[in-house]
Amino acid sequence: MNARIATLALASLTSFAAACTDDATSGGPAETSGNAEQQLSQAGKGDGPSSSDKRILNCQLEYESFSPFATEPIGSFDETIGKIVSEGATVSDGTYQLGIAINQAPAYNLSFNAQLSTVATGEIESYVVLPSPHVGGAYLFELGAHIPAVTLPIDGGGMQAFDYLRAYCSIRNPS
Repeated sequence: MNARIATLALASLTSFAAACTDDATSGGPAETSGNAEQQLSQAGKGDGPSSSDKRILNCQLEYESFSPFATEPIGSFDETIGKIVSEGATVSDGTYQLGIAINQAPAYNLSFNAQLSTVATGEIESYVVLPSPHVGGAYLFELGAHIPAVTLPIDGGGMQAFDYLRAYCSIRNPS
């Protein structure tokens, strides 16, 4: 049995080493300058949004429970991408916050930053870094985080414990 495990381990290492070599069958070294799809969509480094960008980013932040399923809005914002480039944007209930920022000089094409954080401590509950936003699709992104339960009154009376945060944003052209 030990000989079989040793043989499998050696075969795995040999396969890994072969995959890492640069020969005619491997296709060459890894590409680091972005693929053709990224270049065609203009989502690469240096071509992100500017402070004059009039597109609108709409973001919602809410508490969420899965058992039973329920949501409770915390807040939302509608801001131009231009304002987010220059100032960022946030929405908060004083306990949790969604923050959006755009990095104008990213190392690669990941310039759009979103994070859920605890206001009192600044602790980041969840974050995502995405390529520059483009108009199209039902939403730009969705982000969630598990949190200590927050109990709030609900419509129709009673209380509900919410143990998740959910944020989602969409982008549109101005009307």
